[in-house]
Amino acid sequence: MGMDVYGRKPKNKQGEYFRTNIWGWRPIHVYMCEKCRFLSEHMLLHMGYNDGAGPRSQKVCDRIADKFQEFLDSDLDGMTVDLPMRVDANGCIIAKDIVEADPTTGYSPYHVDRDDIAEWIEFLRNCGGFAVW
Repeated sequence: MGMDVYGRKPKNKQGEYFRTNIWGWRPIHVYMCEKCRFLSEHMLLHMGYNDGAGPRSQKVCDRIADKFQEFLDSDLDGMTVDLPMRVDANGCIIAKDIVEADPTTGYSPYHVDRDDIAEWIEFLRNCGGFAVW
Protein backbone atom coordinates (compact mmCIF):
# COMPACT_ATOMS: atom_id res chain seq x y z
CA MET A 1 0.00 0.00 0.00
CA GLY A 2 1.21 3.48 -0.73
CA MET A 3 0.25 7.07 -0.33
CA ASP A 4 -0.31 9.01 -3.54
CA VAL A 5 -0.06 12.76 -3.00
CA TYR A 6 -1.29 15.01 -5.81
CA GLY A 7 -0.60 18.72 -6.21
CA ARG A 8 -3.73 20.85 -6.41
CA LYS A 9 -2.21 23.62 -8.56
CA PRO A 10 1.27 22.41 -9.53
CA LYS A 11 3.77 24.99 -10.77
CA ASN A 12 5.81 22.33 -12.58
CA LYS A 13 6.35 18.57 -12.87
CA GLN A 14 7.91 18.34 -9.37
CA GLY A 15 4.67 19.65 -7.89
CA GLU A 16 2.33 17.25 -9.68
CA TYR A 17 2.81 14.02 -7.74
CA PHE A 18 4.62 12.48 -4.77
CA ARG A 19 4.38 8.82 -3.86
CA THR A 20 5.77 6.76 -1.05
CA ASN A 21 4.88 3.43 0.50
CA ILE A 22 3.20 3.27 3.88
CA TRP A 23 6.57 2.60 5.58
CA GLY A 24 7.89 5.94 4.27
CA TRP A 25 4.68 7.93 4.68
CA ARG A 26 4.35 7.15 8.40
CA PRO A 27 7.49 9.15 9.41
CA ILE A 28 6.48 12.03 7.13
CA HIS A 29 2.98 12.06 8.60
CA VAL A 30 4.18 11.78 12.22
CA TYR A 31 6.63 14.65 11.67
CA MET A 32 3.83 16.83 10.27
CA CYS A 33 1.67 15.97 13.30
CA GLU A 34 4.51 17.01 15.63
CA LYS A 35 5.90 20.07 13.84
CA CYS A 36 3.05 21.47 11.74
CA ARG A 37 0.57 22.34 14.47
CA PHE A 38 -0.65 25.20 12.27
CA LEU A 39 -2.60 22.50 10.38
CA SER A 40 -5.96 21.52 11.88
CA GLU A 41 -6.18 18.32 13.90
CA HIS A 42 -8.82 17.08 11.47
CA MET A 43 -6.49 17.60 8.51
CA LEU A 44 -3.53 16.03 10.29
CA LEU A 45 -5.60 12.98 11.21
CA HIS A 46 -7.01 12.52 7.72
CA MET A 47 -3.65 12.89 5.97
CA GLY A 48 -2.97 9.46 7.49
CA TYR A 49 -5.69 8.00 5.26
CA ASN A 50 -6.19 7.89 1.51
CA ASP A 51 -9.23 10.16 1.48
CA GLY A 52 -8.04 13.37 -0.18
CA ALA A 53 -7.10 15.44 2.87
CA GLY A 54 -4.42 18.10 2.62
CA PRO A 55 -3.82 21.83 2.54
CA ARG A 56 -5.23 23.91 -0.31
CA SER A 57 -2.66 26.71 -0.49
CA GLN A 58 0.95 27.06 -1.56
CA LYS A 59 1.60 29.29 1.45
CA VAL A 60 0.75 26.46 3.85
CA CYS A 61 2.80 23.99 1.81
CA ASP A 62 5.79 26.35 2.01
CA ARG A 63 5.45 26.38 5.80
CA ILE A 64 5.40 22.57 5.85
CA ALA A 65 8.43 22.49 3.53
CA ASP A 66 10.28 24.87 5.89
CA LYS A 67 9.74 22.45 8.79
CA PHE A 68 11.06 19.52 6.76
CA GLN A 69 14.00 21.57 5.57
CA GLU A 70 14.91 22.33 9.20
CA PHE A 71 14.95 18.59 9.85
CA LEU A 72 16.97 17.85 6.73
CA ASP A 73 19.52 20.53 7.66
CA SER A 74 20.04 18.92 11.07
CA ASP A 75 19.98 15.17 10.35
CA LEU A 76 22.05 12.88 8.17
CA ASP A 77 20.14 9.60 8.13
CA GLY A 78 16.53 10.39 7.34
CA MET A 79 13.50 9.78 9.58
CA THR A 80 12.46 6.69 11.46
CA VAL A 81 9.32 6.34 13.57
CA ASP A 82 9.79 3.94 16.45
CA LEU A 83 6.49 2.08 16.73
CA PRO A 84 5.93 -1.29 18.42
CA MET A 85 6.10 -3.21 15.13
CA ARG A 86 9.56 -4.64 14.47
CA VAL A 87 11.18 -6.44 11.55
CA ASP A 88 14.35 -8.50 11.30
CA ALA A 89 17.31 -7.95 8.96
CA ASN A 90 15.39 -9.68 6.14
CA GLY A 91 12.35 -7.42 6.55
CA CYS A 92 10.20 -10.15 8.13
CA ILE A 93 7.80 -9.04 10.86
CA ILE A 94 8.82 -10.25 14.32
CA ALA A 95 6.05 -11.78 16.43
CA LYS A 96 4.47 -9.44 18.97
CA ASP A 97 5.27 -11.68 21.97
CA ILE A 98 8.98 -11.71 21.05
CA VAL A 99 9.05 -7.90 20.77
CA GLU A 100 7.16 -7.55 24.07
CA ALA A 101 9.71 -9.81 25.77
CA ASP A 102 12.63 -7.83 24.30
CA PRO A 103 11.71 -4.38 22.89
CA THR A 104 15.22 -4.01 21.45
CA THR A 105 14.60 -6.91 19.06
CA GLY A 106 14.77 -5.96 15.36
CA TYR A 107 14.11 -2.45 14.10
CA SER A 108 11.24 -0.22 13.02
CA PRO A 109 10.33 -0.57 9.34
CA TYR A 110 8.91 2.97 9.27
CA HIS A 111 11.76 4.90 7.67
CA VAL A 112 12.21 7.50 4.95
CA ASP A 113 15.67 8.47 3.72
CA ARG A 114 17.16 11.90 3.02
CA ASP A 115 16.61 11.72 -0.73
CA ASP A 116 12.89 11.04 -0.26
CA ILE A 117 12.61 13.89 2.24
CA ALA A 118 14.32 16.22 -0.25
CA GLU A 119 11.88 15.05 -2.95
CA TRP A 120 8.97 15.71 -0.55
CA ILE A 121 10.26 19.25 0.09
CA GLU A 122 10.59 19.87 -3.66
CA PHE A 123 7.03 18.63 -4.15
CA LEU A 124 5.77 20.89 -1.35
CA ARG A 125 7.47 23.96 -2.83
CA ASN A 126 5.76 23.40 -6.19
CA CYS A 127 2.38 21.74 -5.57
CA GLY A 128 -0.03 24.64 -4.88
CA GLY A 129 -1.65 22.61 -2.12
CA PHE A 130 -2.03 18.84 -2.07
CA ALA A 131 -4.41 15.95 -1.50
CA VAL A 132 -3.40 12.55 -0.08
CA TRP A 133 -5.00 9.61 -1.88
